[in-house]
Amino acid sequence: MIAAWPAGATTFDPDTPARVKKMKKPNPSWARYPRKTAEGLQLPEAVMELLPHPSKKKKAFVWHLQGGENDGVEVDPDTMQPIVVPEKGARP
Repeated sequence: MIAAWPAGATTFDPDTPARVKKMKKPNPSWARYPRKTAEGLQLPEAVMELLPHPSKKKKAFVWHLQGGENDGVEVDPDTMQPIVVPEKGARP
């Protein structure tokens, strides 16, 4: 699923038709997204490690993985590739 449509893993879908009109900005509380659905279904931990979780950062959402060796790794919402943050003091 992620290989076929990487952005689908980070797409918010309003959970009711009434909220489609109200939700002008993405809101994880009012929407479905793959990680939230997987948590509700209690899928195996190996599946959960592949699905990112949103968090708010500077008025925008960032997506990061939870669990396993990639715990806390931020991913690009369009490609699902890890975002490499340069170390402080490192030269480009």
